Amino acid sequence: MSQPKACILSVSGHTLTDGERKLLGEANPWGVILMGRSCGSIEQVTALTQSVWDVTGRQTLFFTDQEGGRVRRLRPPVWPEFPAPLSYLELYKAEPDLGREAVWLHHRLMAAELEPIGIRADCAPVVDILHAGMHKIVGDRALGDSAEVVGDLAQVALAGLAAGGVAGVIKHMPGHGRAEVDSHETLPVVRASRELVERDIAPFKQIRHAAMGMTAHLAYAALDDETTPATHSRKIIHEVIRKEIGFDGLLMTDDLGMKALGGDLASRATRALEAGCDVILHCSGLDAWGKVLRDPATVLREMTEVADVCPQLSGEQLRRAQAADAATAHAKAFDKAQGRARLEKLLSGGAWLVYCGRMTVLPVPDEDMLAQASAEAADARDAFVVDLEGYEGPLHLLLDLARRHKIDLVKISILKLADQYLDYVREAQARKIDLAADYLLMAAWLAFLKSKLLLPSEKKDEDELDPEALAGRLAFRLRRLDAMRKAVNELYVGNVDKRDVFPRGDPQLAKIIRKPLWNSTLHDVLKAFGDINVRKVKVQAHIIRRQPVVPLDTARRKLAALVPDLIDWASIQMMRAEDEDSKDAPRRSEVASFFSAALELTKDRAVELRQDQPFSDVYVRKAREALKAAE
Repeated sequence: MSQPKACILSVSGHTLTDGERKLLGEANPWGVILMGRSCGSIEQVTALTQSVWDVTGRQTLFFTDQEGGRVRRLRPPVWPEFPAPLSYLELYKAEPDLGREAVWLHHRLMAAELEPIGIRADCAPVVDILHAGMHKIVGDRALGDSAEVVGDLAQVALAGLAAGGVAGVIKHMPGHGRAEVDSHETLPVVRASRELVERDIAPFKQIRHAAMGMTAHLAYAALDDETTPATHSRKIIHEVIRKEIGFDGLLMTDDLGMKALGGDLASRATRALEAGCDVILHCSGLDAWGKVLRDPATVLREMTEVADVCPQLSGEQLRRAQAADAATAHAKAFDKAQGRARLEKLLSGGAWLVYCGRMTVLPVPDEDMLAQASAEAADARDAFVVDLEGYEGPLHLLLDLARRHKIDLVKISILKLADQYLDYVREAQARKIDLAADYLLMAAWLAFLKSKLLLPSEKKDEDELDPEALAGRLAFRLRRLDAMRKAVNELYVGNVDKRDVFPRGDPQLAKIIRKPLWNSTLHDVLKAFGDINVRKVKVQAHIIRRQPVVPLDTARRKLAALVPDLIDWASIQMMRAEDEDSKDAPRRSEVASFFSAALELTKDRAVELRQDQPFSDVYVRKAREALKAAE
């Protein structure tokens, strides 16, 4: 049986069309990637993978993009939701071991959803570093904001997938974090120094043992040039990815349909293979307007165009592909329900606060959280300072001292505290009413702590929490409240509905019309176009070779010798020079020379010319005066 072709193709829907069956059977791609348009239910995806296996005659490796967060093809309610990878960063920084466990469970649980339905390769994890100020195309898909964190957690993510029999695809080599624009729309150019780019490369060195990797459609000025994306750069693939990183796994392209690559699909695939990519990935995910592509005819046409230029796997390509296939055959027993419960428990130690498309994990409140949260909430100018018997100072410090039993609550007058709080609220209304609400919570909890001290319960209710636990919950709520405020601030910084953004049908305040203004003249544009073409074309000297001709003197001499015998009309086209120097001359040269000679002899009144109609033969004879003289 022939080897599969060096490509990963996709399908247009929940089932195979007749055209797709024919293409997959004839092309036999190495892999198939499922987009969201092809994932409707567990039973449907299972049947789809089986039908492809039946067509190709082997267990073709199935891929998908299942990272968690905003990038996932298997969506609720059929499949469970997973947070974005960046959600685990805070937990990892607070408790590295718990952070690693959570990341491992995240990917092990995803593998438990993928492997049973026939998907044994996941285009994850994202090994790009999150850099502030860069395009959000990476954003919360990253595992962290430093090479050390990303490299550590990426190894854990790969291990989680592998434990479930799913091979991970590390991406996007040699690093996508510094992209300032979306590679789906245009080619990002990284102009950072070699030293900074090496930081992006570092995490990939830690996981160079991965079975599969994906290139980035980015140009790196420090690695090659500003016009060649890594996918098409032989220098980056061989010198950076293969040698510097040391990656020897199967290297596939990112989606071939992204606009960062120029030219048609066939030329994009050919250039990637020539640069050193092992396999071409084409998802046919979006159309020219950025909409999800679902038209079967269009998907089939694009897949056929890619498959036609991809060769069969051989040599090192085949070896790496076989190693990647083998990496998916090691699923271990796993209790999915227990694993999900453990992950939720790890995350329930904090809160999933979702805002602005991001997810933040708040850590479990510790012993000092209440004092820390209160101190963060209270600005020096707006702090609520109380003056009570036995204590004078900020309220948040009083509450912390009371919780630690560092102050005698019996001497604290709650009535005086209430009076001072009301005075504070009157002043705070003109400044920060939300801060006053925080202090109200603190004062209320202080009163509660004193009541628990003065009025202890004879019989403790089993469902009642002790003061320490309640104080811990208060601290946690204060931290969450602060995070909510930050989220609100970020929301208000962006566009506001009916102020900056208007739903369809609503009146708009202003209509923006953009018109390009060209400062260049037509001559400038044509000159620039010509200069570009000149640089592309190799200049070659144009040599004009000498052509053999019948000299006019030769023709005149020959014709003059014939004149005495030209009593009747004779066609010039029938005359021959029959000269040694003119034997190679073309016929048109003889006719032209004899015609010119006849014109000169006519001028001398030696001959006469006649032509019956346009474009007919020209005839010549001896002039009448010469004939009469001869008679």
